[in-house]
Amino acid sequence: MDHSNTRDNNLLDLFLNEVRALVFARDVAPDSTLAELGFDSVIIVDLLIRCEEIYSITIQPELLRLDEFTTLRSMHEQLMGSAESSIRERQSDVG
Repeated sequence: MDHSNTRDNNLLDLFLNEVRALVFARDVAPDSTLAELGFDSVIIVDLLIRCEEIYSITIQPELLRLDEFTTLRSMHEQLMGSAESSIRERQSDVG
């Protein structure tokens, strides 16, 4: 069993559930864009706060490139990359 793939899928599900709650929608596909879902700046900030909890990361606003989040899946993948980097940094600090 590939635990990293299972973790990735679980986090994607959690992420999509948060998006569903924010936009009051049942069906939100991973390949939906923020524009398609009617995201505005307030919803994006709320989602990013929730993402910090989901991915156990701190999102630094000055590093955000919202134009790179073409789909929810791409946003998830970027957040997963940040989460993995954060884990490696914590491990190197301990080791």
